[in-house]
Amino acid sequence: MLAGAVWLVAGVAIDGWAHNTIRPLIDTFFTPWHAILYSGYLATSAVLAVTVARNRTPDLTWRGVLPRGYDAALVGVVIFGVAGLLDMVWHIVFGIEVDVGTLLSPTHLGLAIGGTLIITGPLRAAWFRASDESWSRHLTAVVSLAGLVTLLTFMTQYASPFAGLSVSAGSEPIWLTGSLRDGSDLTLSRVIAWQEIRGIFGLLLQSGLVMGPVLVVLRRDSLRPGDMTVVLGLNALVMLLTRGNLLALWPLLGYAIVAGVVGDALLLRLRPAATRPLAIRIFAAAVPMVFTTGYFLTALGYQGGVWWGVPDVTGTIVLTGILGVLLSYLVFPGDR
Repeated sequence: MLAGAVWLVAGVAIDGWAHNTIRPLIDTFFTPWHAILYSGYLATSAVLAVTVARNRTPDLTWRGVLPRGYDAALVGVVIFGVAGLLDMVWHIVFGIEVDVGTLLSPTHLGLAIGGTLIITGPLRAAWFRASDESWSRHLTAVVSLAGLVTLLTFMTQYASPFAGLSVSAGSEPIWLTGSLRDGSDLTLSRVIAWQEIRGIFGLLLQSGLVMGPVLVVLRRDSLRPGDMTVVLGLNALVMLLTRGNLLALWPLLGYAIVAGVVGDALLLRLRPAATRPLAIRIFAAAVPMVFTTGYFLTALGYQGGVWWGVPDVTGTIVLTGILGVLLSYLVFPGDR
């Protein structure tokens, strides 16, 4: 099931890469990229179908013949299949979407919902297993968690920090900032502010989409040292490949791994858990702050550096940490 889920996520990423890099050449539903995506879907569907067929007995319902946690994956298979058929009709009627519309298409959202239910089967199954399971079985849950985070960030890539360095000097709207300096135009000032707001929102969104699922899994005491590096590293690698930015923004992959290593060190040293709320708060704040700091350091390494002001940069880093702490209070309510 994990192999099929990885196949499915790879298909999503490759299809996304095609839309991001060779979009003008895509004018049909029937593409090699869709073939990879839907073959991954068929692989996971086959695993579940064979399991149901092998375990089926007159006294068991369809939910009873699947291991605990995989019933929702079977629902996801149905949702994905229906959404896929509707997507083909949608493309025939309305054509191929471009830019943000690709991610907001109702049929694509249906595919995302079904895909999420499918790839999180191993993660839900791990929720019902003992926390002292073997490393091989534990790894299936960790990769499933990485797949969940990656699908969430994939569907919101219009604001993803992996889409580009909006803080770098190369992204500065020079014609706007120059006019502002010359004429102090309030309207232009607002436009420039929106350029920064988009970058801030993207970093906050990335922090929330990573730390939300991670904290929920941590509630089950199911994270081990090494898991955060796998989750953040795989997410960054897939997103950079999807956006076609791996060669240009490879340091961002390194900083994502650094954030994962910091998270793993905190898991090892502080052992965050419901009985240790302060450790939870530190963990939830530190991981997104380290990644956000790495994002700005990546921009500094490019010619011209960062065009944002010091308060904007430092404040954004702190905000991502605050968001992590607030999420931790939702998942781990406590007195500290």
